[in-house]
Amino acid sequence: MVSALVTWGLILDRSLAEIAATSANPETFDGHLVNRIADVWDNNTAPFFGAALARTKRRREHLAEAGLLWMADFGPDRRAWALTHTTALGYQLNLPELTPNHPYAAEPAETGPIHGVARVAVRLLHWAMIETRVVGFLALEGNTDKAETPVHVLSLAFAGTGTAVIKAGSSRFNRDAAFLTLITSWLNSSPEAREWFLHQLQELATFDHEDPAVQTAAADILRAAADG
Repeated sequence: MVSALVTWGLILDRSLAEIAATSANPETFDGHLVNRIADVWDNNTAPFFGAALARTKRRREHLAEAGLLWMADFGPDRRAWALTHTTALGYQLNLPELTPNHPYAAEPAETGPIHGVARVAVRLLHWAMIETRVVGFLALEGNTDKAETPVHVLSLAFAGTGTAVIKAGSSRFNRDAAFLTLITSWLNSSPEAREWFLHQLQELATFDHEDPAVQTAAADILRAAADG
């Protein structure tokens, strides 16, 4: 059976592919779908990264199992969405029976702080999901003309991120380099994506309430992008 962590990563990949597909054509853009998927990853990006970055394989799998349950156990619609993905991927998600007084799954265990370049990656994906969710909401309200986030471009830039994060997280002695390579691939995916990422990195580098080490990492990435 496929592992919980690999399953979680593949669900992120499939989620991004769904957003890319529906955002390819403005005439068929599904605001409800985009809003629903982005809402999932608004809350689950950091726990997923935390699981992928845990020190041991056993710990990574434990955190992923708990994270998948927490992600899925958020009402009937979320359950159905999660089960569709886990079933297709061959992972058995053992959700408790849904009853009128159903106690939802506990929030995943604390994964520990995410530092440096990896935290920059978390921030970028998280912010993309927040902005994507807003675009989905605006579409539901019939206000897509007010949307400024390039949803389709970003979904293509982030394609394969779930699998890539797991791979980068497994690089115990070269994690910063691995995540820097990943962020650089996002940045260079297209001119429009580059513009968005540079803006977000500038915000992160100057955000007063951010960890100074993360500010420094974002500033270093900006300098490297300018030199390149």
